[in-house]
Order: sequence, then structure tokens, then C-alpha cells
Amino acid sequence: MTTDWPSSSSATDNGMIQVIDRVLIPSSLNFTPPNNDEPRFNPRFDIPSNLDQDGEFNQLIDALSLTYLMDDVTVTNSPEMGMTIFAPTDTAFAEAGINTDEYDTLEGLMELNNVLLSHISFDWVLSFSDDCVPSQFDLETADERLITVSNDCDGNISVNGATILYSQEVENGVIHVIDKVIIQPDQEPVEEPVEEPVEEPVEEPVEEPVEEPVEEPVEEPVEEPVEE
Repeated sequence: MTTDWPSSSSATDNGMIQVIDRVLIPSSLNFTPPNNDEPRFNPRFDIPSNLDQDGEFNQLIDALSLTYLMDDVTVTNSPEMGMTIFAPTDTAFAEAGINTDEYDTLEGLMELNNVLLSHISFDWVLSFSDDCVPSQFDLETADERLITVSNDCDGNISVNGATILYSQEVENGVIHVIDKVIIQPDQEPVEEPVEEPVEEPVEEPVEEPVEEPVEEPVEEPVEEPVEE
């Protein structure tokens, strides 16, 4: 940025004070994504503020609040170099069958938390330069899992099958708007095998033989001869 230098200036003990006619704004805060004429987000605001003002991320905002991750993506708690968030739209949440109003149990909130962690990276500030080189690489997310980012330099950029619709730098990192919720394979509920009961063989009762009584022989009396 250039500015006109008015004639007024003053020397001090430790330098020179120059009076200028406008506010100097770093070029990084004037970032206009190549895929849009006007920036969608306010580069002077942090991630939660931009998501809240956009109006298309109500489910994501509710999910971040329910899982206590909202504070982690504010400018106060972000890493010094910034962070990356992949932001599914409300339509993406609906297509994934996720309604934050239904997550009212501890188990459900833990499941929702795991899903959200796959959309946040505190170790990377992912942005794409104008000098594009087709690439595919893995990026580690907050849950220490890997997601795959692909860029063919023809305007097709995706992450784990979700298309990146828009990207912009904001105060504390980069927001990538995506059209699908990222679901890692091991985040889908796993049904434990049900053990079928083993039927024990039924023993049929054994009939014991009935002993018939043995008839003892009857001795017939012997008639003695009669003497006349």
C-alpha cells in the first residue's frame, strides 16, 4: 500500500513521527479469494464470529457449543500461527443425518465431538496459492487422525471426498467451506456381534425296566397210601 506523505513531521528523541492521511491495513487482511469477487468472511474477525454472521453454519455453531469446542477456535485460544477449520454447511449436516437437537446424551455428545475434531487442525494453516501444482497430501486433524486433501488445479479441491466450496483467511486461521460432513470410517457405530445361546441337548428320561415278581413253585401235598 502507498500513501501520500503530508508535510507535517516531527523529530523525537527516539525517531521520527510522520503524519499520514489514511490507515495502513496489511495486505493479508485484504485477501480476496480467487474464486469470488468479494470476500465472504470478514478478515478482521475470528472463526466463530464469521461462522455466526454468515447464517449458513447454524448446525456447526450449535455443535461446537454443545461439545465445548467453541472456545478452542476463538482467537484467544488459537495457536500463534493460526489454525484450519473445515466448515460443513447446514445442508451438509442435513445430508449426513446430523441434527444437533437430537444430541442430548453423553454418549451422543462424545460421538459429535469426535466428528468435529476431524474438521479442525491446530497444527496446519492450509491455504492455496495462485501458483498451483496438482497435489494430494495428508493433513493431521485435532483427533490425531489423517484426512486427505486433493487439488487438481482445475478448481476441484476436496478433503476426504468433501468438496471445498470456498476458502478464506480470517483473523485466527483459515475457513474452508465444505459440502459434506467428514466421517472417518471408525466413527461409524460398530455393532458388536451377538452371541447366540448354545442349546444344551435335552436328555430324555430313561425308563427303568419293571421287574415282574417271580412266582415261587407251590409244592402239592403228597397223599400217603391208606392201609385197609
